[in-house]
Amino acid sequence: NLAGLETRATLHAGEPVDRDLFQRPVLVKPGALATLVVQGAAFSIKTIVDPLEQGVMGQEIRVRNTETRQVVEAKVVGRDRLAKTL
Repeated sequence: NLAGLETRATLHAGEPVDRDLFQRPVLVKPGALATLVVQGAAFSIKTIVDPLEQGVMGQEIRVRNTETRQVVEAKVVGRDRLAKTL
């Protein structure tokens, strides 16, 4: 199943398609601010972070809080969206 994947190269009509031509799309990129939602037992905090690595859906990457400058690991959950559970 190739649903949700993007091609690594241009495909041409009649060309055989191999699974190795596809990859999961990068949803979070360094230099593009993202939203981090931190969930605790009785709270939820939303903040803006600066990704230090690129990431695909479900991947854990390092991000820096733009206010506190603290670096944490968070999971990619969507385009420019991350989540962390405490």
